[in-house]
Amino acid sequence: MRKLKILAIKFKYLGDVAVCIPALRSLHKHYPNAEIHFLVASDAAPIVEHIPWVDRIWPFPRKRGKLLLGQSIPMLAALRRERFDFSVDFVGNDRGAILSYIIGAEERLGPIVTRGFLGRTHLYTRTRVEPPVHLHESIRNADLLTAIGIPLPEDLRPELYSDPSLKPYAENLLPEGSILCHLSTSMPKKEWPLERWADLYRIDETLARRLVFITGPSKRERERLTELKARIPGIQTVEDIPDLAHLLAIIDRASALICGDTAPAHLAAGLSTPYVAIFGPSTVSQWDPRGHGKLLIAEDCACWGHPRSCLRARHCLADISAHSVYSALHSLSVLS
Repeated sequence: MRKLKILAIKFKYLGDVAVCIPALRSLHKHYPNAEIHFLVASDAAPIVEHIPWVDRIWPFPRKRGKLLLGQSIPMLAALRRERFDFSVDFVGNDRGAILSYIIGAEERLGPIVTRGFLGRTHLYTRTRVEPPVHLHESIRNADLLTAIGIPLPEDLRPELYSDPSLKPYAENLLPEGSILCHLSTSMPKKEWPLERWADLYRIDETLARRLVFITGPSKRERERLTELKARIPGIQTVEDIPDLAHLLAIIDRASALICGDTAPAHLAAGLSTPYVAIFGPSTVSQWDPRGHGKLLIAEDCACWGHPRSCLRARHCLADISAHSVYSALHSLSVLS
């Protein structure tokens, strides 16, 4: 008898894929003998490709704002040949809805959302109204599965695994006990000011020897690391991280991660690496990484909504002191 074959779809960004794992795990537990496939954007595939209970990852080509169907026809044909019994689109955006329909599983579940083209929900055979945005994103993903009788999970921790073949790479870069400091996020308003990173470095000589600074790949993010190196000559850095798989490996190797509201916080949570995450213009109830970590929150942040940069002359996140981060590391037993 052929195994039930299920395709999960999460066509969004890195942190979004990480927080989908609890829902995916619930799907696996409800159908323990099913063959689980996971379709994600190609740049997010390394996050999930080593999860042992996922049978196959499909890394789909993506360019922001475009579906790139012309480049994707061979993969779409291969997905159709799988003859999936059931598909679950955890996002409900235009791409996911179109892909669900083209792939052609017998049953196709997706959320009813207010965005996108008219009539999109007709591309699914089953739907559920999107839950309120104040709920944690992991719960919002899992809520979709209640439409097919799968209860909400109690454990919202992501479950991620780094590539074991990259362990020597990470060990060569990071001395044992290293604490990673990720300087950047997707938006300047979410970044702890460089002067606070410098304060943390100077707070304790023993701590300073353990700090290793990294940043994101964009020009703006790399300039932050360059500026910090100019402020504090001699700091330890890891530059030119080849790709997401290598980033996962070094987060897995680290004894802790300090960062803003950014995907690496969710990666650390999934890899069971302790973290200190600095939040300001974010909905904590929705984006708490849900791992072994501490959140430090700028309570009076005024930069909600669409602006990318802090609206104040003094950055909102400057209210979070280096001593607060230092104390958080102690509370996680990272410095004991």
